[in-house]
Amino acid sequence: MRRSPEDVPDDATSRAAPAHVRAEALRTPGWFGVLATAFWVALGFGLVVPALPIFARELGASYSATSAVVAVFAGIRLLSSTPAGAAVDRVGARVVVVAGLVVVAISSALTADAGSLGALIGLRGMGGVGSAMFTVGLGQHIVLTIPRAQRGRANGMLQGAFLLGGASGPAVGGVVIDVLGVRAPFVIYAVALLVSAGIAWRFLKDAERPPGGRPTGHVSAAALREVLRDPALWSALTMALALNWTTQGLRFFSIPVFSEEVLGLSGSRIGLALTVAAVAHGIVLWPAARLMDSRGRRLNARVGMALYAVAVFGLTTVTGFDGLVAWMLLQGIATGVGSSVPSAVVGDIAPPDAAGRTVGVLGVARDVGAVVGVQASGMLTDAYGFGPSFAVAGALLVIAFIASLTLRETLHHAGAAPASGPA
Repeated sequence: MRRSPEDVPDDATSRAAPAHVRAEALRTPGWFGVLATAFWVALGFGLVVPALPIFARELGASYSATSAVVAVFAGIRLLSSTPAGAAVDRVGARVVVVAGLVVVAISSALTADAGSLGALIGLRGMGGVGSAMFTVGLGQHIVLTIPRAQRGRANGMLQGAFLLGGASGPAVGGVVIDVLGVRAPFVIYAVALLVSAGIAWRFLKDAERPPGGRPTGHVSAAALREVLRDPALWSALTMALALNWTTQGLRFFSIPVFSEEVLGLSGSRIGLALTVAAVAHGIVLWPAARLMDSRGRRLNARVGMALYAVAVFGLTTVTGFDGLVAWMLLQGIATGVGSSVPSAVVGDIAPPDAAGRTVGVLGVARDVGAVVGVQASGMLTDAYGFGPSFAVAGALLVIAFIASLTLRETLHHAGAAPASGPA
């Protein structure tokens, strides 16, 4: 008889470590090294966000080709997530994370010297491979080294580090472009990635495997098949896809264009509305993560998905700046509450033998949402206008809310560390 994931004890690392060690999991130099790595990666990525489309246009790209340059990074990352997960399970997170950072650093440095659109697309695709390696590696590292009762906060802190770095990057990147030219951000990004690689190599430590060494590919595949039959995984994947569809397709594409072309807002007002969402997300993220570790994953999932659906449908009623800001504020609160849930759920149910592959599956769902969300939002807007584009995203969030209603609670305090975090 197959054991329910509820009956499976917490991961090997959490079982083996004494309680006082587990309670300090979010205060170790290794964990702060993870956060520093995430910050530098996101800061560097943010630098190239304003530079990439400008660079593509300078190389003669059409608007559709420019969108392909932007999308290829996430598209290749989507295809690479599952193989990256298998690599992490075999050789450990530390090696794969560092290798991925180096791959993206090399691709970024070469991008600065790209002389054709084809070269630019190819090098961005190469960066997508490296991105899959380090994102999946960091996800597996959390699963195997952070106790279940602290994973909500761990994912919230990691997301916060990415958010802080990503929010800082575009402003700095714009200044760099003005002073040093459109190619300079890619060189700086490469340097930031090498700094990240050095931090990761110094501070990341692979979790100790159970006696007998690393699992064989057969054991990992069997463990993955087991978790793929868990309905909680599919609830988490549904929420992840809907979240990324909406965030990427609406917040980073439809809303800026809608605000300019329909509402007639200036660039500064559009930026302010987007900033309101980002700041609200950041403020809510930590208390929501603490709540998730004390009360469970389901409450955050249900509240977050419900609020996000309401906020997106609310956009169909917007006629001016004040309404836009109000709904963007609610979007930020919603993502702060619910965006860490899929990672926490996957961390709870992922078997140590196949943690990397399980995190890789989550990465696939996220990238499908991101890539398809952007393209679908554009196509729906071209064909039917902004309202239907918003409505489709809202409908996906309603489906995600329904998935949250069927989600069983995956946080179990029995045998887990006390819920504590940084002072």
